[in-house]
Amino acid sequence: MKIFVATSYSSEVDYSTGRVNPESREFLETQLAILEEGLGHTAFNALRYDNWQINDDSAAAYLLDRQELDNSDALIALMGGGTEVSAGVQTEIGLAVALGKLVLLAYPPDAKRGYFNLGMAKTGAVTEIALPLDPDELKEKLVV
Repeated sequence: MKIFVATSYSSEVDYSTGRVNPESREFLETQLAILEEGLGHTAFNALRYDNWQINDDSAAAYLLDRQELDNSDALIALMGGGTEVSAGVQTEIGLAVALGKLVLLAYPPDAKRGYFNLGMAKTGAVTEIALPLDPDELKEKLVV
């Protein structure tokens, strides 16, 4: 299965260097390894695609995301626990729902859910799962 892994881009970058924060990169690499090495899926993630550096071409970034979403079977959104949501991640979730993809929203324990995300989960448009990703939970949920 091909999985689009959405995560906040701008909040994970050190703007003095343009590079993804080392802690964020390590966490994301671990989550991607669970999907790819642990479960045998193919994963796309924009941070990794851009070699862990901010991409300043927003039009190209959108077009790439759209192409990758079109070619994916599912989207897993790695959601933060803060009150601010990523506009990019929310857009990717909306596109995936509109395209009829399987959408999993992964939250850390006790994270606050956004109003609309909670509504999508309540209606079954998306499914909530735990962060960090658990291989057993993913095996159960990643069924298309």
